[in-house]
Amino acid sequence: MDGNMDNSLGEWEERTFSDIIEINNYPSLEKGEKQTYVAMEQLRPSTREIQGTEQKEYKYSAPRFENGDTLFPKMSRCLEIGKTAYVNNLEEDEVAFGSTEFMVMRPKGEEVLPKFVYYTVRREDIRQHALSWATGSTARRQRISTDFFDELTIKIPPIEEQKEIVELLDAIDTKIQKNKEINEKLEKTARTLYKGWFKEFSPYTSFQDTDLGEIPKGWSVGTLGDIMQKKSKKIDPEQMSPSTPYFSLKHMPEQSLSLERWDNTEDVSSRKSEFKKGDILFGKLRPYFCKVGIAPVDGVCSTDIFVITPKEESEWREFLLCQLSDQSFIDYCDNVSTGTRMPRVGWEEMCEYEIPLPKSDVVKEFSEITRPFFQKIVNNIHESIKLHELRDTILPKLLSGEIRFSADTCKTVPSEIQ
Repeated sequence: MDGNMDNSLGEWEERTFSDIIEINNYPSLEKGEKQTYVAMEQLRPSTREIQGTEQKEYKYSAPRFENGDTLFPKMSRCLEIGKTAYVNNLEEDEVAFGSTEFMVMRPKGEEVLPKFVYYTVRREDIRQHALSWATGSTARRQRISTDFFDELTIKIPPIEEQKEIVELLDAIDTKIQKNKEINEKLEKTARTLYKGWFKEFSPYTSFQDTDLGEIPKGWSVGTLGDIMQKKSKKIDPEQMSPSTPYFSLKHMPEQSLSLERWDNTEDVSSRKSEFKKGDILFGKLRPYFCKVGIAPVDGVCSTDIFVITPKEESEWREFLLCQLSDQSFIDYCDNVSTGTRMPRVGWEEMCEYEIPLPKSDVVKEFSEITRPFFQKIVNNIHESIKLHELRDTILPKLLSGEIRFSADTCKTVPSEIQ
């Protein structure tokens, strides 16, 4: 890759965005039938892939799309946080529909590649320019009109150079997605082991009767308060470095222990709870969302998040991670929460939850098996963050022509992102 303009390369052509890229030209879809549906919530910030779908009856005119299309948010608050997705998770020839807040984009002809469309609207300068066109009475109601794209001009490289650009950016995003898939499988494996050992008691043959029913011999009945403690240290804004990692509930995904994104404390104006890497973060507000995860860094978090550690032995950490995110415990927290509009679970109620307490050697063995899983999850998170930063650094340079692929550019992708 060469940072200088190479005269041997084809010239880039300046075009109006809407002349070469279709916006909201929907494929047909039969009404009254259940179809694949994508909600705005299934787009993650700075993430190419759609994060899940659902089946829903298609009743009315709504944005429709197929593989190869780009979903771009009309809502300024969704665009601000980087929600834009490339559709690649549907069946062959399948048409899906989604939120009315989506714009659907695709090439008009063969001079632009579908993924080049996606990466073009991921450019920070285009995103910021689009936000400047947003109109609406309040921040939550501001929308971006398709008229913006009638006024937007972009430079289009020759198709072969588009392929080179897309190949590199695609390799980075594919590696990020692969890390996510690995983390999901590692978490699923840990949960399966937890369920078999500590809920179904599948390795055991001898049992004893207790108030909780039959449990393995040698175990006892206890509470979560016997094995966990809450960290209560609070940090004032003036004590925080602006670069300190900050987690709020919006950074915590539902039903996933992987905390993949966070902000810094530059704009934080109130006291926050301190945590260390490896601590367990538990969202106490609306606990039915099951926002529980392992801290991948040192930092601070919202006071609506409990910071939890094992009481004594660190071997209990992996057990606690699985127990605190187990659906039966989440249901319990939901039932004992107080508050109508903003229900919160109390620490004392969490500590009173009764569980079968395994023998220490069993917990230690479980920890030895699953601890590498969670360490790998954290390592993958950090690798993906670096890849995000790499992609966001080179994307505008590649798509503006500041960095060009010369004729003798190596055709292979660097091994570290394969």
